[in-house]
Amino acid sequence: MLRENTNIDLIQILASITDPFIMPKKIAIYTTEFPPYPGGIATYVFQIANTLSKLGHDVEVCVFGGSVDKVPSQKGYFPVRVLSESGFSGSIDIFAMLARISWHLVRSTPDLAVAADFPTILALRNAPFRGHKIAVLHGTEIRNRMFSFLKKTKVMRPLMRFDRIIANSLFTRNLALEHHPYLQEERVVASYLGADGSWFEKSGFDVAADTGGLGKHQGRKLLLTVGRLEHRKGVINAIRAVASLPRDQRRRVTYIIAGKSVNEDYYQKLKSEIASAEADIRLAGAVGDSELRALYADAFCLIHPSVPTQLAVEGFGLVLLEAAAQGLPVISTYTDAIPEVVTDNLTGILVPPGDSQAMCDAIARMLNEEGLRSSLSQNGPAHAKKFSWESHVVSAFNGLL
Repeated sequence: MLRENTNIDLIQILASITDPFIMPKKIAIYTTEFPPYPGGIATYVFQIANTLSKLGHDVEVCVFGGSVDKVPSQKGYFPVRVLSESGFSGSIDIFAMLARISWHLVRSTPDLAVAADFPTILALRNAPFRGHKIAVLHGTEIRNRMFSFLKKTKVMRPLMRFDRIIANSLFTRNLALEHHPYLQEERVVASYLGADGSWFEKSGFDVAADTGGLGKHQGRKLLLTVGRLEHRKGVINAIRAVASLPRDQRRRVTYIIAGKSVNEDYYQKLKSEIASAEADIRLAGAVGDSELRALYADAFCLIHPSVPTQLAVEGFGLVLLEAAAQGLPVISTYTDAIPEVVTDNLTGILVPPGDSQAMCDAIARMLNEEGLRSSLSQNGPAHAKKFSWESHVVSAFNGLL
């Protein structure tokens, strides 16, 4: 039975006739990150809520941090409730978050409650609830110091009371089982994320206009990095790689780094590296959706230079999938789950993390070997179509819906 919705489409028709999506479920998703807040978790929450809603389920997203005017209901598919305009800043907030989640569970009586990030996992864990509890792991939270401390105490093990734990990659699943050996393996499900269908569209962009002049690069090849500016993203190595290109190749490229700075010390180091590099390298800061899509459409290749760190994890990398959907070749590293998303010499080139010379050589190859770039570009969309939000939801929630 389909829920009444003016946005009925093929996926909803399939939902009405295909097991296990026969009976609509009431689902509450709790998160501290949601658009317009940037980042993979915010995107994830929107996409699974959107997909579950289109499959006919009654979904409500509950946000901690933000306000009603800044966190609007998305496209009419599902409502968004702001449970608190304050975000998460420490252990004391967990008790306030627990109280608000418990209140919401009593009032809304969902069948499933989903904790989409680290703070809501800690809170939902202790909330009284007779339905199914689901935790979503993106990678980095597994190595979180608070998680590591709590797992040592049997009564406080953070993932103990969840019926299903969704990991965004095999790497994340294996990491969870390694750090939390008390978990039953069958409860931890690895399910790859997806690329929204709009990412397969490349036409309709005026790069100079849509990027406010940022995309003007005088005919040079546009190298692009997208992501928050922090140590684990390895941007400093990409800057050094571009600066190490032979002079004639440096003159042929413009390197744009698009992303919000989240560490001032690291940001200043990037500026210092750029100042000493004899190359056209630009820090664009955070960019809007139309700007980002215009940059993707015009870029020569995406550079994603992530490096492994003790606390942070590259659990999947949505930006890599979005680039592939655009037919944009990727230069990245053998870090964490990246090889599960980028296939070396098929959709991109992978190099050892932290090796700026190897990255420099990969950029040079891309510039010199047009046949290589063309092949990687052609392979990208077909590869990206193997990943979808519909298949993620079906596998991640299998048996619960």
